[in-house]
Amino acid sequence: MNQTLEGVVTDIKKSSNIFNILSGFTEEINYLSDHSILVIYFSSLIAKKLGWFNEKMSAQLALAGFFHDITLKDEFLAKIEKKEEIFNFDDEEQKIVLEHPEKCSQLVEKFNEHNQDAISIILNSQELPNGDGFPKGLNAQTIQPLAALFILSHKVVSLLFEDGFKIENLVTHIQNLEKEYDQGNFKRPYKALREILLD
Repeated sequence: MNQTLEGVVTDIKKSSNIFNILSGFTEEINYLSDHSILVIYFSSLIAKKLGWFNEKMSAQLALAGFFHDITLKDEFLAKIEKKEEIFNFDDEEQKIVLEHPEKCSQLVEKFNEHNQDAISIILNSQELPNGDGFPKGLNAQTIQPLAALFILSHKVVSLLFEDGFKIENLVTHIQNLEKEYDQGNFKRPYKALREILLD
């Protein structure tokens, strides 16, 4: 995992504009960068449990983790999950939130057009299994499996932050996600996550 992350960083450094954006994103400890790193960690754990994990997959998950919220400077905007929550913000902020999956994916595409898995994950990263996400309102049946794995990981990390990292509550949180996440293309990643935490 560490070697793959080093390889991703080396590749990113080759594109000075993107490296500068990422450097600014991670130069201080904050919600956005910490959240991204933990999403990469949980995504990798689940992918390994499913037997999906390899060097290429690791790199794609790392890119998606680092870049999925990189155009958002405000952690409150990054915490939006459902489309209906966007309306609590002004018009400019709503536009930033709604457009950020596309803008973030375009950054990765400019960096390297061969990162199609990462691009797909980022484009779908704000979707939800019940269809209440955005920008397209996809659901558990239409969200691609790798994106579903990433979205589930994102949810777990968000719960950790909301709960002040009370690890003892994590199993309960995961059990409470069953109704929403144990379906469609989320079914296998959700089962793998439960096995990781309950075994």
